[in-house]
This record gives sequence, structure tokens and C-alpha cells, in this order.
Amino acid sequence: MGNSILVTGPGQTFVYLKYTTNEDKEPMFNSDHTQINNLEEGREISNNYTCHSWAMDTGLLIVCTDNGQILICDNNGEYKVFFLGSPVGEYIEAIIPISNGFLVAIDDKLMLLRSDNGDDRAPMR
Repeated sequence: MGNSILVTGPGQTFVYLKYTTNEDKEPMFNSDHTQINNLEEGREISNNYTCHSWAMDTGLLIVCTDNGQILICDNNGEYKVFFLGSPVGEYIEAIIPISNGFLVAIDDKLMLLRSDNGDDRAPMR
């Protein structure tokens, strides 16, 4: 968020780029990392990323996978927590942040996911 860009897509695409300048002060983006760092051991998480967004209220990075998993990361791409309200088994096509959560597009429907208590790990519906 701010001086960084994230690119996600099918086929295990995850590229986190940081904005910098070279010695001539020309703007450029450098690849910082190409995977989500610090994923939980023992949890089967797909690495086919379908979409991502930054949360409006916290600035946290939300990354979705092809099998309905939603990962919450720091705004620098460091993994924080698996979202317990994830629609596991569903292909998440898009995510849109809103003031108190986010919308995800799944097949021919939308799901509203929000936090009632502000805990990112809490189930959200």
C-alpha cells in the first residue's frame, strides 16, 4: 500500500514490488518477494492466487486463492492469519474492500464478509 504494488494471478503468480528511485532519481519498481512469507505450517493453502486487495480500515493485505481461502497479510506481504470465514471450496474471482469488511465474488454470487468485533481471525459473515 502506498509505495508498493502487488500482482496476483492464476498459475502461482504473486509478485510484491516496491517503489524506489535509481541513482538518477528515476522512479522504478523492484521485486521485493514472489511468495507470501511465513505461511502456517501444516495448513494446506493453495498458491494459485486469484485476486487481492488492501482493507480500507486497517490497510492489511487480503489475498484470495482458487479454492476459496482468504489470507490476511501485513501491508508488506507478510502472512498474519488465515481468515476463518473463508468460503473454502469456492473459486474467488474478485475482492472489493468496503468500510467494515469486503465483498468477494464467487461464481454467480457475492458474499459480504465483515468483522463484528474487529478481530481479523473471527468468523465473518
